[in-house]
Amino acid sequence: MKQSGLQEMLAGIMPQEEEQPEEMMDEFFEVNDEEDFDEQTEEPDFQANLAEDLGDSYLDEIASELLDLKDEDEDSRQKWMESISNLKDAIGIGDEDIYEQPFPGSSTVVYPIITTAQIQFQARALPEIFPDNPAKAVVVGESTPEGEAQAKRVSDVLNYQITYQDKGNKKDFRKMLWWLPLTGSTFRYVYHNPLRNINMVRFVPVEDFIVPYATTSLMDASHFSYRFFDKKNDLLKLINMGFYRSIDIPDDGTDDTEASNPVQKLRDEGDGQTRTTNSTTTLQECYNIYADYDLTGFEDVDEDGVPTGIGLPYVFTIHASTRKVLAIRRNWKQDDEYKLKRIYFAHYQYQEGPGFYGSGLPHLIGSLQTASTGALRAFGDAMAFAMLQAGWKLKDAKFAGSEVFAPGKFQDVDMDIEDINKAIKIANFAPPPQQVLTYIEMLDNKAQALVSTVDVLTGDQSSQNAPVGSTLALIEQAQKVISAQHKGLFESFSEELQILADLNYDFLPDHGEFKVPGKVGIIMREDFDGRVDVLPTADPSVASFQQRQAIDQASMQMFQQFPQFFKDGGFELSRRIMGNLGVPSLDEIMINEEEFAQQQAQAAQNPPPPSPDEVKVQVMQQDAATKAETAKSNATIEQQRLELEEDKMLLDAAIKIEDIEMKAGMSSQQLAQTSDQFAIQQLMQHSQNQMQNSIAKPTAKPLLSQEQEPQPVTEQPIQEEAPQADPEKRNLLLRMIDKIRGR
Repeated sequence: MKQSGLQEMLAGIMPQEEEQPEEMMDEFFEVNDEEDFDEQTEEPDFQANLAEDLGDSYLDEIASELLDLKDEDEDSRQKWMESISNLKDAIGIGDEDIYEQPFPGSSTVVYPIITTAQIQFQARALPEIFPDNPAKAVVVGESTPEGEAQAKRVSDVLNYQITYQDKGNKKDFRKMLWWLPLTGSTFRYVYHNPLRNINMVRFVPVEDFIVPYATTSLMDASHFSYRFFDKKNDLLKLINMGFYRSIDIPDDGTDDTEASNPVQKLRDEGDGQTRTTNSTTTLQECYNIYADYDLTGFEDVDEDGVPTGIGLPYVFTIHASTRKVLAIRRNWKQDDEYKLKRIYFAHYQYQEGPGFYGSGLPHLIGSLQTASTGALRAFGDAMAFAMLQAGWKLKDAKFAGSEVFAPGKFQDVDMDIEDINKAIKIANFAPPPQQVLTYIEMLDNKAQALVSTVDVLTGDQSSQNAPVGSTLALIEQAQKVISAQHKGLFESFSEELQILADLNYDFLPDHGEFKVPGKVGIIMREDFDGRVDVLPTADPSVASFQQRQAIDQASMQMFQQFPQFFKDGGFELSRRIMGNLGVPSLDEIMINEEEFAQQQAQAAQNPPPPSPDEVKVQVMQQDAATKAETAKSNATIEQQRLELEEDKMLLDAAIKIEDIEMKAGMSSQQLAQTSDQFAIQQLMQHSQNQMQNSIAKPTAKPLLSQEQEPQPVTEQPIQEEAPQADPEKRNLLLRMIDKIRGR
């Protein structure tokens, strides 16, 4: 790979990275080609710790400068942090209470508007955004068989990493969804864990991600900081590996986070935990500060090798309590000539706010939560006073024992009834008004409408007789808000998967394999070279299981009507529908892609028997062809029969003419004239019969039936314009007459 001018200049002065020991090899990947993997780990030290080549005083200056920037950034968001810290009062956790109690023992109940919305958001978003196999890959550009195979391998590797290799990934994602509605913004950090030699993703609370004032996006920010906590023992391991620079790590490596971080205090109170000072359990506070910096000795240079003074993106790892630099690493891709900084964080927002951070439920319905809680507490206190009466008693009144009454117990007194009435005055407490409940219900409805937790979506519809159209309209309106939230989660999760794919190109072995139940997958580092794009398998436009079922049902009906429009005979559609139904162990009950391809190949060699519908069509076609042949044969036979009958009638006519001649004793001339005239009459009669039969019924009739007697023959002069008869029929009749005469 061609190096830039800066890389060529530093190639001779940068120390070579030491070979990783065998025990630090990936605990999950089985490397097939150890030589290729060794060559990868021994590439030029682009990822080397640059702090090893810089002086201590210069590093201390860098640490002091960057930590001061971080402190300024924290000061600029202090009011925002304090508003977030009040969450403990909104959701009822912690030991303190912002509501001033009117008397000891008054109600401390919290109306669960925010908690209800928070739980429903987490329950809806988790299965939609993070299913069993949350990642898929698609080919960039024109699809080819090689590209589809590469996309399949990328999908398998990503899903293996997310669901099997990084065991805490989904649990961490669930925790992120719990905090997101409360804080408005959360982050997920995608990084390479050098201790386990795997790529991982972890949830970053909003209080641990610090950006400068007026930041709009991480790519445009001049710098930003990520605070993380690590065990002292793990830091020592990383120092021993050479990943961090060697420094003296104290036993207590954290600042007073309770004073400087109210959200951390909120988390501790919510978990019921207390900080300890045990050196083996105390976490060390560190910062990864991502900043553009003109680092001495590693300056950006132009074509002539002259420093340009342009700050390049670096990652500075600093130990908080000692203010010592642990590591400095380049934060751009090695083959990027523009040296654009890399982002390792996916920003999740509940609702986009006016600034960098998103808006959470306290920002949206915090005032409704406070009003509902106050009204509910007042109602509870009023009900307690109405049920357990109180009042005044004379200071000098003497009662034996306690003044507290218990059911079924009578108290002894040393005074009469009149003295008791004089000594005690019961206050008149009115019962709580029902308008308070109406007020609370109104506030609750407003909050539900705002955050889309209406009853029709939670399975608690108040009116069982509501029209279907109204119910569907409510569901559709609520799902629009939910779909918008899911689309935001979808985009952030897409960024997270893309970062993970980029890290795979940096750290995966060239060749390897992974094993999951019932399958052995292939690892190829070059698959993550950008030729395929990675996306979540989730569909952000679908907000509920019922909506997905309706889509699947419509898709199956379309496939049954028009199977020619679907790929692979509906194989992918069937698997998708079964997966959406949540059928467990899908691979055990359905064939996979390879088995389906084998079935297709066998079907091409041995065509399957026709279906019952196809057989029925073939029988109908054969029956129609047989009927057509039969009709044609019958028509031919009928035509031949008619012709034979016609010849027979002509012969009978000739015989009758002979009989007339013998009976009448006509002369030859008279007989010839009479015969010709009779023949013409017969032919004219035959032509007229044919014309009438063609109009009434297309069947031939005999010229002269056997039962019909010939008409008397009279000599008539031959007309000059004789009717034209069929020449063939006339000639045949005349030939037969001549033959009779010759006899």
